[in-house]
Amino acid sequence: MNCKNSVEKSITIPDMSYEELKALLEFFYCGILSPTSKHTRALYLAADKYEIPYLQELCRDHLISTTSVSNILDILEMYTILSDNHLKGWATFFVVSHMEKIVNSNGYKSFVQQNPV
Repeated sequence: MNCKNSVEKSITIPDMSYEELKALLEFFYCGILSPTSKHTRALYLAADKYEIPYLQELCRDHLISTTSVSNILDILEMYTILSDNHLKGWATFFVVSHMEKIVNSNGYKSFVQQNPV
């Protein structure tokens, strides 16, 4: 785990905001992911980093169930970071099914520039 333990007995997790960390702690205490969670991306990345497979699965299912033309590029970027074949399969299917809308979306050009083949 990449956490720092300081003299004050605190833990610093630099790659998560306060709200994201709060959502992670809520998951630890409740064992569920809120269906309206706005921190799914951060929790998904944290689940991979800290090896929490159940949380990663919940986040993946949430991402798949809420996939839209407006967030598919974020999902594509996530699966390339984590090499999640299940999410990759879903994202590929979604992109093929909605190619025209995605190519004409606002974020497509910057996505292609940031993620060359």
